[in-house]
Amino acid sequence: MAVQALSSARQESGNAISASQLADWRRQLIRLLDVLDQTDKAPEREGLVERISRLQRGGTIPREIVAMMRTITEMRNATEYQSKTLSTAESSAVKAAWFAIQEWAEARGINSLA
Repeated sequence: MAVQALSSARQESGNAISASQLADWRRQLIRLLDVLDQTDKAPEREGLVERISRLQRGGTIPREIVAMMRTITEMRNATEYQSKTLSTAESSAVKAAWFAIQEWAEARGINSLA
């Protein structure tokens, strides 16, 4: 049964996610953080991962969504800086992470990720 589900998921996943798509999702993620981040005291030159972590510590983003956000950022970095091509399984995981982030944002009335 699990093998059938995996095979079905592979067929549905379509093509590998491109570096360009990951870069687009990263930009959308930054826009989402801009909406969520209401502080005037963000550290100067704070990186994306540090910002996500700060918002988690402050209770703005739950840890399971933080994990999804890190999936997007890490896979984008791998494609950008290491010329990685995502496998079918990796592409499926990244797509699922992105859809989970969208679902979470939409449940909070943030519809800018569509």
